[in-house]
Amino acid sequence: MPLLSAPFALNSTMVSTFSSLGLFSALDCDTIRDRFLVMIQLRGANDGLNTIIRPEYDSYYVQSRPDVYLQPNTLLSSTESAYSDIRLHPSMGAIRDRCNAGSVNIIQSVGYPIMNRSHFKATDLWLTGGDGNNQTLQEGWMGRYLEYIFDGYGGVPTTFMPDPLGIHMKSKNPSLGFHTQSEHLKAINMPTLDNSGYYTLLSEYGISSEFFENLHCFQRADYMKQLDLDTAAYGQRITDVFANGSNSTVDYGSYDLGRQLKTVARLVNGGSRTKLFLVEMTGFDTHVNQVGNHANLLDHLSESVNNFMQDLENLGLMDRCLIVTFSEFGRKFISNNSNGTDHGTLAPMLVFGDPNNIKAGVSGPAIDVTTIDNQGAPVVTDTNNIDYRKVFISILKQWLGANNNALDTAFGAYTGPKDGLDLIQPAANAAPSPDNPLLCYTTSEEFDSEFSIVIPIIPPAPGEDEPALVEITACDYVDLIPGFHAPCSTNVIVYPLVC
Repeated sequence: MPLLSAPFALNSTMVSTFSSLGLFSALDCDTIRDRFLVMIQLRGANDGLNTIIRPEYDSYYVQSRPDVYLQPNTLLSSTESAYSDIRLHPSMGAIRDRCNAGSVNIIQSVGYPIMNRSHFKATDLWLTGGDGNNQTLQEGWMGRYLEYIFDGYGGVPTTFMPDPLGIHMKSKNPSLGFHTQSEHLKAINMPTLDNSGYYTLLSEYGISSEFFENLHCFQRADYMKQLDLDTAAYGQRITDVFANGSNSTVDYGSYDLGRQLKTVARLVNGGSRTKLFLVEMTGFDTHVNQVGNHANLLDHLSESVNNFMQDLENLGLMDRCLIVTFSEFGRKFISNNSNGTDHGTLAPMLVFGDPNNIKAGVSGPAIDVTTIDNQGAPVVTDTNNIDYRKVFISILKQWLGANNNALDTAFGAYTGPKDGLDLIQPAANAAPSPDNPLLCYTTSEEFDSEFSIVIPIIPPAPGEDEPALVEITACDYVDLIPGFHAPCSTNVIVYPLVC
């Protein structure tokens, strides 16, 4: 069954789930299997030129963006030498402190070939793994990645993985990033929900033909009924995990992003093994009166991320988490006549992690503010930017242990090198290599080619049409490969939790 989502509320935050396709229990991959990724989507196109400011920009700022110019004496600098080339917006004090602790990798000049400046299309490209050369991708790169890694497993809770592999917070609309071609009905756009309305709405799937017709999916009623059961199962699991978890004494304040991240921390503390969390902020389309608005947004982001990291540190969970921000594009270098900035091109991404895990510092080339196109935005060439797919490839490979086949599946439209950026400390790097051949996640096909498992097939008893089931419950009965599921054509039941 494909990935699916349906929303409900926790901590007054909308949650959409993307169903589990199974999680392998590799014998010595516990550290990697326990890791998760939190992606923060900055909707509206963040002005990276006023987020990460280089000293050499100062004279150009005064001339080109006088209405959004930030006085150099207000900018924040880190005491850590790894960040000596950059300064931060005055509202990013908490992120500056994280830089001082060596917990941030700042990636400059992120983009892709032939950048699109439409919010909708640019967002689609970021979520599907495309660029201006191929704008017709229908599947999300997150969905492709998860389907490859967990190939052949059903979309229901299992003993190997009781939790959904992906959770999209806040929005009732599931992210395109999790979309898969195998089944378009993986996502349901529901009306506004409250804490008590979630299960009530699920019950409508099996009784109202008009409900299906209105969603243009009435021909899939049987599938939707099964989706009802699967989603209800995940809903109960997430509710139980949420109830079992708790946050530390960190005060997240009233920030919406903080509330989303607080929920993530509580879910993980409650036992959730979800791999990808997608949270989001809105408001970065700062065409008008940017100075005050952008300051509030960056304060919101900075404080929320810092509180989340502090919460995870207090709970003993920060070493399992990596956080990355992204936005559809940057802003023009030349300000407009409304004290704001318009749609541009290159922008930074920020990656946060435990200082023992993340490679602190600044990656990528500085944005070239001396070469501006006829619309007032930095020119994008083949060599002056870091492709956003290279960033995500680096994270999937170095943090989650993805091999090149998984990366090719997730980002098949990307033809650049798979060696990626140096984001993770060597001791924490999970990238498969000759020195580290361990694959903690892999496909059933790779299992078949690397392992030989003898599965007993017992013929039917005399007078019986079906063979008896063989139940494997003893740990020494058979040496099972990590995450082994008996094929459907066999009569074997495996109880891995006994071991």
